[in-house]
Amino acid sequence: MKRRAWAGNTAGYTILEVMIVLTVTGALFASTVALLGGKQAQSEATQSVRRLESELQLVASEVANGYYQNGFTCLPTANSVTVSPGNAGPGENVGCVFLGKIISLKASSAEIITVVGRQYTALPLNSTNDVQDLTEAAPIVVAQNNVNITQTYNYLYNLTITKAVSIADTTKEYKALGYMLELGGGGSTGSTSSSSRSLLLYGIPGTASGNNTQDKDINPTALETIPGGLRLCFITGNGNKAEIEIGKSGNQTSTSVLVADGVGSDC
Repeated sequence: MKRRAWAGNTAGYTILEVMIVLTVTGALFASTVALLGGKQAQSEATQSVRRLESELQLVASEVANGYYQNGFTCLPTANSVTVSPGNAGPGENVGCVFLGKIISLKASSAEIITVVGRQYTALPLNSTNDVQDLTEAAPIVVAQNNVNITQTYNYLYNLTITKAVSIADTTKEYKALGYMLELGGGGSTGSTSSSSRSLLLYGIPGTASGNNTQDKDINPTALETIPGGLRLCFITGNGNKAEIEIGKSGNQTSTSVLVADGVGSDC
């Protein structure tokens, strides 16, 4: 078709040609938006699980260094310990020892719960009968009606946990994990000082995605070791999958993050 000459003898475009250009431009714009949106969604997934990984590492570091939030006093009883409001600092609760922290895995958040227990197996208090395991320590959570130092961590970008599963045995799921100090000193000293104890990874059996347990109802006596490590599986609001592996390399506190195509089939 011969184009009509406009003023200045400049050639114009037909309506059909303009529509083709607009259609192609629109398609390119839509594909660009979709590509950028996908990259942004994956970036958000990576950022959210990396942030949670950092929080887990911080909790592990705090436990290893014997750090916990102040605000309570702990006293031993014949069978366990009791907590009450107070400001006794680390090392000042005679007969009661800091054992570690439990991370209760909720659908879109995690509760970080402090655990204490008996330092000695019997009364009267002395340094010759240190507890050797969690059963002897009779642990309790510092999440009572009169004193509660639980901290809540909210996942970013609508991250949701789908399950927490043993890497070695994928039939075993957990609703909470725990970083606990090894009792018995990990050697011949039998000391319960945090500086002489190793950090161990534990879990509480259950379903993370449906975990509605209140922090005060978490039972630390249900903690069990997780040979081979733990895999936390997540999904974002955009459908991107992600996971955090804990203790896979044999180091109880090691962590690694996988996103999108790198996520294992267990997730």
